[in-house]
Amino acid sequence: MPKPHINKAMMPSCVAAYGTIIRRILICQIAIVGAAAQGQTLTIPADPRTFSADQSSAEISDWVFTIRTDLLGEFVEREEVRSNNVATQVMEASVSGIQTTTTSITLASADSSDVARLSVLASGTVSSNTIGLTPQATVTTLGSHTFDVTKPVFFDGVQFLTKSAYGNLQVRQFPQSVNTIASQLPLVRRIGDQIAWNEVQRRMPASDAIVVRRVADDVLPKVNSGVDKELAKLNRDWRQLRQSLDALSGSDRIRWSASSTTDSFSTSAYNTSLTSRSTKSGTLKATLEAPESLVMLLSDESANRWLGGRPIAGVTVTDGTLQKLVESLKSVRENPDVLKTLLQQPDQFSADALLFSIRFADVEPLALQFADNMITIRVKFQIIPKAGEPGIMQLVNIQLRGEAAAADTGMWAIALHKLSAEPASQNMEPDLYTNMINNPVIASQIPPTTLPRTIDLQKLHPKMPLFRLHRIQSEQGQLRVSLRVYEADTVSVDRR
Repeated sequence: MPKPHINKAMMPSCVAAYGTIIRRILICQIAIVGAAAQGQTLTIPADPRTFSADQSSAEISDWVFTIRTDLLGEFVEREEVRSNNVATQVMEASVSGIQTTTTSITLASADSSDVARLSVLASGTVSSNTIGLTPQATVTTLGSHTFDVTKPVFFDGVQFLTKSAYGNLQVRQFPQSVNTIASQLPLVRRIGDQIAWNEVQRRMPASDAIVVRRVADDVLPKVNSGVDKELAKLNRDWRQLRQSLDALSGSDRIRWSASSTTDSFSTSAYNTSLTSRSTKSGTLKATLEAPESLVMLLSDESANRWLGGRPIAGVTVTDGTLQKLVESLKSVRENPDVLKTLLQQPDQFSADALLFSIRFADVEPLALQFADNMITIRVKFQIIPKAGEPGIMQLVNIQLRGEAAAADTGMWAIALHKLSAEPASQNMEPDLYTNMINNPVIASQIPPTTLPRTIDLQKLHPKMPLFRLHRIQSEQGQLRVSLRVYEADTVSVDRR
């Protein structure tokens, strides 16, 4: 058989022509499939609207609660991993595969005195493995995209408000293989593959622009809807708690507010129904000081307003009832539910009089005073013996202060500092019971009440850490109690 004749002089021109044809095919097909890139960033701008609250900085709050932002963040922070299939069209090519989104949620705060300003920070990666397919070309691509998104949250003391998330998203795609019709032609395979890779690189910007927009359309709605859903629930829970606190205060005229710093979050309440207020300015602040994690600040005026709403005035209590109450209070340390029963069902502790009864005054029977690093309980009552004449109305001052126990016991104590009595009315003279209460022997028979310094709040929420009592202060009508996160190797406690 004769050998076929090959015109070697025409080979270069034939190959060039063949390459031109292949190049045109590839340009057409890669323009459709192009799914490889080195990176493109999309920035979603922040909503320019601002939030503010109408507050008077001259007001001294009746109640303030401050918590460290990173401790508050324990309720928000989490990491989510979500995988799903990809099936879409990119530049007229059918793209399929799988992508995995890993999202880390954290919380941050900013300095703001009129409203608490928080940020839910969502950052993470989107890893993808996809194949772009047309009848003439196939491109296999690995993607590693990143996002850093901020969801602003504002709290004015009444409700949580929010705006749309904003931030940066960046896509990075890496082509793994490109197969076209030229890959099956041995004569021009190398030329075809090189042309294909070059064309993939040339089409990167167009492909990136589509992919980064689709990543944004996938990530941002999930961040927005997730935070919005949680805030809606949080608003419902806070409204119920706020209504309970308002009812507990005995007033429906509580003005709530909030503020924040770069490392703390505060909410406070001011009772506008208290018309006759002291002109003194409290020196204690709810600002956190190292190593404090949580601070509560309470005014004695608000505490006395709450006591004024309790059904104490004019009530007569027997010595038998008092004995049962004292025994029950001793068990509060082991069983906190006893205190709840005492407040909700006091009749369960009633008992007949053994020797005497106590009748509380009709006006201001019980009041608190926070001063000189002590808590003073002022009680007005009349002693009525089971047999004999009743005594005068007494005004008894019970001064209590904290005492530090040994450092290795993990305990502290509430001790009686001073007990004194005087006639509740200036027109009355001291009687037998006045002198009996003022006898130093009576005060010496009252032992300190020992309590644990470690406080377990995990019953309120499982993410709550163990706390340790750090400091108790009482000055100029304010009581300040601070806690710190418990660390077994740190046991120092300050109670001044």
